[in-house]
Amino acid sequence: MVSYGHYLDVVPNLKLELAAGRSEIVVTGVEESVLYTVYVGPTNDRRYGFWQGRPKPNEQIEVTLERGGSILGRVTAPTGLTTSGAEVLLRNAMGVEVVVPVEADGSFERWGIQSQVLWHAEARAKDAAGNQFKSATEHVWVGSEVNLKLQPVRR
Repeated sequence: MVSYGHYLDVVPNLKLELAAGRSEIVVTGVEESVLYTVYVGPTNDRRYGFWQGRPKPNEQIEVTLERGGSILGRVTAPTGLTTSGAEVLLRNAMGVEVVVPVEADGSFERWGIQSQVLWHAEARAKDAAGNQFKSATEHVWVGSEVNLKLQPVRR
């Protein structure tokens, strides 16, 4: 998975290409004076890569993949709502977002994510009628455990 952040906005013309088995990324469609964040991962072998800078158009940048840590936790739901289909959104201040599926027993774990940054965790789900539920946002460090309680979203 390759994701990107431009502060916290989506950049419509940004294109990233990652060759299989390599760690070079070709960046096109950038504005030269803008600060970009590139996040690669988490990979199946529990690694991630992070790069931040102001690339020139068509510049090839190198993203070093390194072993990441994990965040685990539990999502609880109100009576009548199951955690099947729920997900946890992990987000950091650099705009990186990682979506983690929640198991039927409410547990979740994401490994291979960037250490030494504070992550924000929020659970979200829908019931069979389409009603939305979400938890309060909790702050969590890699290597920690977090508990998230789903509540109905007030309209």
